[in-house]
Amino acid sequence: MGCRKNLARLTPAERTAFVNAVLALKAGGKFDVYTTIHARTMDPGGVMVHGMPLFFPWHRQLVLEFERDLQAIDSSVSLPYWDWTVANLNPSATESLIWRADFMGSPGNASPVGPVTGPFAAWGFSRRNFDPFQYPGTGGSIAAAMAQTTYGPFESGIEGPHGAAHVWVGGDMGNIMTSPHDPTFFLLHANVDRIWAEWIHTNQGTPGFQPYAPVSGGMAGQNLNDPMWPWDGSARPVAMPPWNSAPVIVRPADVIDHRALGYFYDTIDPECFPKLKFVDDNKLKFRDDKPKFADDITLKFRDDPTLKFRDDKLKFRDDKLPPADPTLKFRDDKPPPLETVKQIDEKAKAIDDPKGKFADDPLRPQQGPAARPFILSTPHHSMAWAGMAGGGPQAAVAEHEAAIAELEQLLTKMTEAQQLGTLGPAEAAQLEELHAEYQALVSQYQAMVQQLGVATRS
Repeated sequence: MGCRKNLARLTPAERTAFVNAVLALKAGGKFDVYTTIHARTMDPGGVMVHGMPLFFPWHRQLVLEFERDLQAIDSSVSLPYWDWTVANLNPSATESLIWRADFMGSPGNASPVGPVTGPFAAWGFSRRNFDPFQYPGTGGSIAAAMAQTTYGPFESGIEGPHGAAHVWVGGDMGNIMTSPHDPTFFLLHANVDRIWAEWIHTNQGTPGFQPYAPVSGGMAGQNLNDPMWPWDGSARPVAMPPWNSAPVIVRPADVIDHRALGYFYDTIDPECFPKLKFVDDNKLKFRDDKPKFADDITLKFRDDPTLKFRDDKLKFRDDKLPPADPTLKFRDDKPPPLETVKQIDEKAKAIDDPKGKFADDPLRPQQGPAARPFILSTPHHSMAWAGMAGGGPQAAVAEHEAAIAELEQLLTKMTEAQQLGTLGPAEAAQLEELHAEYQALVSQYQAMVQQLGVATRS
């Protein structure tokens, strides 16, 4: 299925594809089925999924069915998640990346609740008239729950912050009976699902660890191997199509491993781990590449016209230089004095050392609006990346800081060019994608600092 990404990292094309798939699902009549299923869990005689152990596995299956329905419309779509513990603003803090006019739309336009604007305005649901630059928070409560090693305390510790996020959005989202009316429901629950996956990932190596409980002996419908409604086709409280005629046995045990279900998260799964790439896959030239000179110009020593850089092997340390202190001629211009081997080597190393003493060398490629810089294809995740980094947590934090600083410089230059009107359409699209990369990287950096307890960048 692909990677479930932080919504702050979505490209414009990914954002558009997701919204269009949701609109098409609504037009086809399948979107509203999810509201009906969710509301039925509150009926007398129904299987309770809120405030109960079944909370995580039941919602995992529901969200998975929703994602599969979207992918039947557009196979490129994966469900993004909303990390409600951070603001999700663009780098200049002038726009919310979730409450955009082309994504989830606006807060309610009346107080205390009101209708929304945006792609889903015609659907008729409401939200609280919240400040789009604020967010629910609850990061501390989630961190405390993540520190639990048994399922019961962990589940209750996450369900509370999840409910707070529902209430913060308000309107339809604030009511269990109507919350799936708002597409934000599925982004919120993708994040809940990610948190459960991360908790399992963190503790799975602990002897005796149980990713779900009770295994047996609990209330009917709540045990590890009990079939879950509505997929089992049972009338608890009412049988739902299509499973009433074609039941599918799905148990909590069947959905413990999200990877086995075919999707991954950009915070814990190698398939979505950060990879360094260059925009437009430009090829890079390093010190091992053969140099090429314009017009096949060859360099000659004045006193040895037969010696050429390209055709002959050069020797430095073992050969003695001519006593006449020969100078190097490049056509008719006099070049700088011949450099030592050490100086040449240091300049070559400067390519890999942007903070070294040759950072300002005029021969070094400069970044700017027309440059093609490297970007992170996915953001560094705090704990996962720290565990992989060569120098441990401190080195991982330092790598994040260096990447953030470089992106800040690039974004500043490109924003200035945009304000001057010198940025073309392609570069403007690149700038928007870099904004999303930067926001996601900063968010993951902040999470890393909080979890590792290391010093922050100034």
